[in-house]
Amino acid sequence: MSTRKTIGGALGAIIVLIVAQILAQLVASLFVLVKIPEGICNIIAGIIYVGLAFVLIELFSKRLLKIKIENLGMPKFSIKAKWIIVGVLLPVTVKAVYLFFFSGKYVSSGMNSNQIFSILSAGIAGSLTPLFTINLKHSA
Repeated sequence: MSTRKTIGGALGAIIVLIVAQILAQLVASLFVLVKIPEGICNIIAGIIYVGLAFVLIELFSKRLLKIKIENLGMPKFSIKAKWIIVGVLLPVTVKAVYLFFFSGKYVSSGMNSNQIFSILSAGIAGSLTPLFTINLKHSA
């Protein structure tokens, strides 16, 4: 592949990911308007982002780069339980280490349960999103 095509492909892929993120957030914002809790909307946005990013990258590689997506290291989409467990256990383990091994005082934030769920769901959805892309690269 030529240098120009490689640089253009990298920049194009970044633009595609930005567009996918914006579209996923816009769609998830529509769910907020119909009174679905923010926490659920964060999870929906993460799922939409992963699916949309995969579809747009696949179209980008086929139509503009004229390269099969398999040649870019992304085989067929599959979900492995191992990576979902890692995505959930990683933030839980980090929190446990801080609670058990570092001194300090736990102070309540005064947030209600909806606010706490919203923050936690955004973190979990955010930690699972990269795992789907890792899974795509390693599922072959």
